[in-house]
Amino acid sequence: LSGATLNTTNCVTGKCYSFNGVSNYINITNTTSIKSLNKTGSLEAWIYLNSQPASLTTIFDYAGTSGISGLVLLYNACGTNKLGIQVGNGSVAYEGCDTTALSTNQWYHVVGTWDYGNGINLYVNGQNKASRGVNFALNPYLTSNVLLGSNGGTIRFWNGSIDNVRIYNKALTANE
Repeated sequence: LSGATLNTTNCVTGKCYSFNGVSNYINITNTTSIKSLNKTGSLEAWIYLNSQPASLTTIFDYAGTSGISGLVLLYNACGTNKLGIQVGNGSVAYEGCDTTALSTNQWYHVVGTWDYGNGINLYVNGQNKASRGVNFALNPYLTSNVLLGSNGGTIRFWNGSIDNVRIYNKALTANE
């Protein structure tokens, strides 16, 4: 934990972490169970944006600063005030982009899925906002830790809150 504040007010599930957009992030040690998700999985979180950032910011990072390996959930990646998911296998990266701008001071339920053979999906509040049919597997040789609120712990800091983060070993459907 690097500066993120645990809150008990204005959260979805009772407790959430707030990030200042300047230097706060959470570091989750890389484990074998996370590495095993290279062919299929899902990332789920509730996100809250305090203000619109001027540049790219990171919600979830399992790629380090390379940008071509792993999994990243980004804001402003696909245009101004838009959410995107990026997955990479070490040599090629693919993006799924929402075309709807997010507002400040509102909670959003986001789910990013990846599935070898079926591609990537990005759901916002239960609606599939981006779908891309690509065959790939995440780089299984990643040594990065998972970071919440920053890319690599040094750049693209999130200004808002993140609640109820979950990682699944399957690609969730819209109903799930």
